[in-house]
Amino acid sequence: MYYQILINGIPLGIFGHPNVQNMHLSLMVTTERTEIFANAVCQEGEDRYMIDWLQHPVAADDVVEFKQVSEGLVPEPRKKYKMRASAPDA
Repeated sequence: MYYQILINGIPLGIFGHPNVQNMHLSLMVTTERTEIFANAVCQEGEDRYMIDWLQHPVAADDVVEFKQVSEGLVPEPRKKYKMRASAPDA
């Protein structure tokens, strides 16, 4: 699963992974700032990872678009965390 993010029609990047379990493309809005985020939980072999690609400022009058794409050149993550296995259901 891959998504392209555009700001005012200008590509910001493509983000995703071939084995996405869930992906988060979001805006954080506070009284001080607005930022866009791109991160996902992905499976790599037997391990699950939280991969964080993007935290980018957005102006109040910017137009932000998310477009699903089939693939693309994805930048190296800013952060990548191996997730611990969850406890089995009782």
